[in-house]
Amino acid sequence: MKPEVGESVNILGEEYKIEKALGKGKGGYSFLVRNAKERCYTLKCLHNEVVDYYSFSGNKVDLELDAYVFLTSTSIKTPRLLYWDREREIILKEYIPGETALERKEKGEDLSFLFSTLDEYQEEVERRKVNLDWYPTNFIFHKGHLYYIDYETSPYEEKWNLHNWGLGHWK
Repeated sequence: MKPEVGESVNILGEEYKIEKALGKGKGGYSFLVRNAKERCYTLKCLHNEVVDYYSFSGNKVDLELDAYVFLTSTSIKTPRLLYWDREREIILKEYIPGETALERKEKGEDLSFLFSTLDEYQEEVERRKVNLDWYPTNFIFHKGHLYYIDYETSPYEEKWNLHNWGLGHWK
């Protein structure tokens, strides 16, 4: 399912209008959606497009759910999961407003004030033998907290940890 801006998606009898595209990742497209009560959410529509640098094993919705369960067992700030549909391959989650770390970096902002939080996140997931996707599009600093907005984790490999792969994209 890949809806277009301006379309609506029905979730449990409620209409969510797609306001804008937020981005495309290796697993899906994310959209800012708004319900009739004018509340904003993030709708992720998973895709089955081939990604030459990454392969998925298993159902993408289940992978996202497993990652969410893991993330909620950590101190890592992440948006709340509100709904998922395996058949339609969609996930509805809390919308965290603001610019991604990459958008802020591209504007010339020094993001080094976030490095200690990233280090804390790295230490915690490494102890549990997991990696996050450290690319700065997956993080938003909002109301004094750094949120990891993607539900993606992978088995720990040192070459993909924050210091060997991720942090270079933040500087």
